[in-house]
Amino acid sequence: MKRQRAYDALEELNQLYKQMDGIYHRYARRLGLSDTAFWILYCLGEEGAPLTQRELCGSWSYPPQTVNSALKGLERQGLLALVPRAGNRKDKEMVLTPAGREYVRRAVEPLMEAERRALSALGDGGREQLFSLTRRYIRALETGTDRLPAPAGDGEKEYVKIP
Repeated sequence: MKRQRAYDALEELNQLYKQMDGIYHRYARRLGLSDTAFWILYCLGEEGAPLTQRELCGSWSYPPQTVNSALKGLERQGLLALVPRAGNRKDKEMVLTPAGREYVRRAVEPLMEAERRALSALGDGGREQLFSLTRRYIRALETGTDRLPAPAGDGEKEYVKIP
């Protein structure tokens, strides 16, 4: 019975994550953006400063190919430019163009404000409880996954091809 409650809780938690992810996905689609393009603009708007593709991939755990494809689309739309970083021409910074800054102001910042209002609705105690429990869950999950054995095999990644 205890194990079943744990499975039910896991299912509910996964559903909550999917619902939250769905909110952002639908918003990005309403803007005509892929999820990755949306999060690039969100991140640049939140940072208020240019980032390299490597920095973005590292902090958001996105594959470089996915980010690169989204960057090309945002460049074509005139929302950002890739500019060589001073002192290292190999690293390019993602810089919002004037049109990109205006787009972030009109399209991304209202979502950020909605997020702030949603957090405010929880009150100080509710917010702290949400953050505290989420941090505890993440630490426990990291500890649990760090202890998992590596899959059996010769050390090579095994992929299942889906027809």
